[in-house]
Amino acid sequence: MESNILFPDLENRVFVNDEIKLYLYADEIKKFSNLNGESWMYIGLVIITEDEKNELFHCLMRARKDANYSRELHFRDINRLSERSEKTQLCKKWIEITLSENRPRLVNFHILGLNLSNLQHQAFGEKKGQARNIYNRFFRSTTSNCLKYYFAKYKKITVKTIFHDRNELENDELFDWHTIWRIETEEEKISFDNRNICFIDSDHLKEKDFPNESHFIQLTDIILGAASLCLDKTNNREGSNEIAQMFLPLIERLNDNRRANNPNSKYNYFRKCGLSFFPKKRLTLEQLKDRWERTRSGFYKNRPIILREKMSGQENLFQKVRRI
Repeated sequence: MESNILFPDLENRVFVNDEIKLYLYADEIKKFSNLNGESWMYIGLVIITEDEKNELFHCLMRARKDANYSRELHFRDINRLSERSEKTQLCKKWIEITLSENRPRLVNFHILGLNLSNLQHQAFGEKKGQARNIYNRFFRSTTSNCLKYYFAKYKKITVKTIFHDRNELENDELFDWHTIWRIETEEEKISFDNRNICFIDSDHLKEKDFPNESHFIQLTDIILGAASLCLDKTNNREGSNEIAQMFLPLIERLNDNRRANNPNSKYNYFRKCGLSFFPKKRLTLEQLKDRWERTRSGFYKNRPIILREKMSGQENLFQKVRRI
């Protein structure tokens, strides 16, 4: 097994508890270009324990009532500052829940950023299926690694259901079952009650079968959107930036190799929240055959955070104006 700086003791088999039961919620940000001209996409997972699910749901619903906003929540629609927008107020409350110091933590998540500018697309098959193969491959590895690392102390990990925001993958002949089959085949301690990924509408007013689960998909969207805005600074909307600045301290910690493994952080994120990127540099098809080259260009952290750079630039400009 190649070294993995993101999950340093992934094979730690010191068990403390017998079993944990989980629900997984998945969303994505499709290919886009950031301010540095890089092409990125993101995969986001929110992981909720069965024991904490009802409490988290009630927290989200109380926040809706307090903000007086009952419709679907999308990060891309957060425009105005919270004092002028019920929608932004709700988004702010949900971020506060995500940042809460609760023990046990109500919201566990992992975000994987794929630098498509560095990815060797030809390694993922014919051009027509490359995007699908890339998503399938990294969705599976992210899911497997998070389950093993976040819940390493358990002898048995049972995933009740994986819920995914409805998209074109719903019609893919492999995606809805292949990830589950592969993980169960390779990981003895992980099992799934539902043999297929369940695609649902993120709008709880439209989702007929699992409307309550739609709120957790919306939460995943908010976490993904706030993280991407911190890292990529893709828009200047006041509301979105207000939310991203709230999330920035956690993103800075998760992006730092040293602080990401701090078990004493006030955010209580150790083995509960994570951020990673791939690949560190672009390799040729020939270099991909070399294990050492693959390791050097593998998963990484310490990526420039564009929102922080922009904020620092504005502060420096303000200081210059004051001196003038």
